[in-house]
Amino acid sequence: MINTPATKNILRALPFAIAANAIFFPSPIVATAQPVGQHKLQPTNLTFDVSARIGSTGADGKTSGPQQSFNAKVLISGKKARIETGQGQQKTVLLFSNPYIYRLLPTSKAGIRWQLDAKKGATFRDFNPQQLLSNPAGIRASLVNNGAKKTGNTKLNGQDVEIYEVNKPGGRFDFAKAWIGRDNALPYKLEAKGQGMGVVASWKNYARPKIISPALFTAPANFHIRNVQSPPPLSGM
Repeated sequence: MINTPATKNILRALPFAIAANAIFFPSPIVATAQPVGQHKLQPTNLTFDVSARIGSTGADGKTSGPQQSFNAKVLISGKKARIETGQGQQKTVLLFSNPYIYRLLPTSKAGIRWQLDAKKGATFRDFNPQQLLSNPAGIRASLVNNGAKKTGNTKLNGQDVEIYEVNKPGGRFDFAKAWIGRDNALPYKLEAKGQGMGVVASWKNYARPKIISPALFTAPANFHIRNVQSPPPLSGM
C-alpha cells in the first residue's frame, strides 16, 4: 500500500501540506500580516528540518506492515520555498516559485516544471508562507475555529508546546493531533490517521536567517527542464 504513487506524493508534499493546514482543514488558513504602526510586517525567512514516517494501519488504528520514512530540509523566503530530500544520487529538490513547481535532480542536471492553473480552485498557487509566519495568533485562532481543541501543554525537546486534537478534520484523515509551539505557533510534531494510513511527523532546527540566496529558488540555467502540462502530483493536497 505505501508504495503507491499517491503515498509518494504525500511524502513530497508533506512539509507544505501540513504547514498550510491541509491536514487539519480542506483549505489553507488566512492569517494576514497586520500593520505595525505605519509599517507592515516584512517577509520572513525560515528554515527547518522535517521528518515523517508513513505506514499502513489496521482496523484498530495501529501501524501495521512496512513503513516509509521521509526527511527534508525546507527553506522559505518571501512566497518562495525549497524542499531538499535524499542524498547523493538520490537527492531531489522541489521548488515552489509561483506559478511554477519544479522537481529537480541535481546529479543528472535535469528537472520537470509544472505551471499551476489559477482557474482550478485553491491549490499551492494560493499558498503564501508568510501567512503562516507573520501572524502566529491568527494561526492558533484558525485551528480552534476549524474544530481543533486544545488538550494540554507540555515540553517537546525543550520547547514549550500546546497540544491540539481534531476529529474528522477533512481531507485524508479521521483524526489528527498536533504539538504547536506556544510562542511561535510553528508545528513540532503531528500524528494523523485515516483511510488505512498513519503519519507521524516531526519538525526541528527552526532558524530565521536574515538572507537566503535567491538562486536557491531558481532552476539552474544548465539544467535540462521539461515542461509538463498535467497538474502536479501534489496539487490536490
